Amino acid sequence: MALTLNGSNNTIAGVAVGGLPDGIVDTDMIAASAVTAVKRGAGAILQVLSNTKTDVTSQYTASKSEWDTGLTQAITPSHASNKILVTGFIMIGVAGPQHNIGVMINKGGTVISGCLGDAAGSRGRVLTNGNNMPDGSYTNAMAAINFNYLDTGGGTSEIIYGVTVLNPSSSTRTLYMNRADTDTDNSTHYRSASVITVMEVAV
Repeated sequence: MALTLNGSNNTIAGVAVGGLPDGIVDTDMIAASAVTAVKRGAGAILQVLSNTKTDVTSQYTASKSEWDTGLTQAITPSHASNKILVTGFIMIGVAGPQHNIGVMINKGGTVISGCLGDAAGSRGRVLTNGNNMPDGSYTNAMAAINFNYLDTGGGTSEIIYGVTVLNPSSSTRTLYMNRADTDTDNSTHYRSASVITVMEVAV
């Protein structure tokens, strides 16, 4: 089909796919927001959402029990098959002090089984863990526990990802977020923030 220039509506007919010379369409020619998520390739980051929690929360938690900390972030995937990268860190203090604090990712309040280590007898299963007694005695330290997990969205409805902490002690303990067990009002005792970030990745 021959090229046809229509001056009345400013269109060109007959241009085949690939018919424009390389480089003729540059960034300036693409309208803002014209490249939609559907047109982006695999591995593209489609959206990034984050929540920084700065307040102090705590829970008196039974031995070997989980605490849903309330550190959460919602995301609505654009495609059910897309991946959701969940990353961040949580600052935890446990009365004791306490080592071996377990951290897991939950989805709608339920811990994601795929983020846990393999079952091995009666051993606990977590994604990662930390220690708020670095020298074995001080109780004014928090554990800075990083987490990172790649999930599959599984739908196009809103998903709420959150962080769950496991009390590893043989006793019921108070677990704190963003403060240490000892919380005296002076400059050597800190208040901190905890962060969760979720990113949708095209597949």
